[in-house]
Amino acid sequence: MSDLSQNCLMIDDDPDDHEIFELCLREVAPGIGFRALSSGPEAIGVLTSESACLPGWIFLDMNMPRMNGLACLKELRSIERLQNTQIYMFSTTKQHDAEMQAASLGAAAFIVKPERPSELRQLLSSLFSGTGKFFS
Repeated sequence: MSDLSQNCLMIDDDPDDHEIFELCLREVAPGIGFRALSSGPEAIGVLTSESACLPGWIFLDMNMPRMNGLACLKELRSIERLQNTQIYMFSTTKQHDAEMQAASLGAAAFIVKPERPSELRQLLSSLFSGTGKFFS
């Protein structure tokens, strides 16, 4: 794939979420590359050391061990080459304070993880077609 910005990175400690997300992404946007990492520190290491890893979109879990999503978001936003990357907080619950913090730290949106694959496919389709509106 020649356009590295056509890659999607998921940072989430749940391998089941990786698998479901990738399956749904392949259905709605088969041309977009996918990579999953399991922790904030791992992602920061990869994104600062691997020049080939420059995703156009990052989906960042809120609740992870060692470094939560907000702390990771703050670190990611300090990486110069990620300034044009869309970073979405991706959580099982919507918390108003966390949503406001995510917005102030530069998240493109705070998305509650859909319960069903069909809902995730719809969300991803909306997002990658540019019609999704996630912050109120």
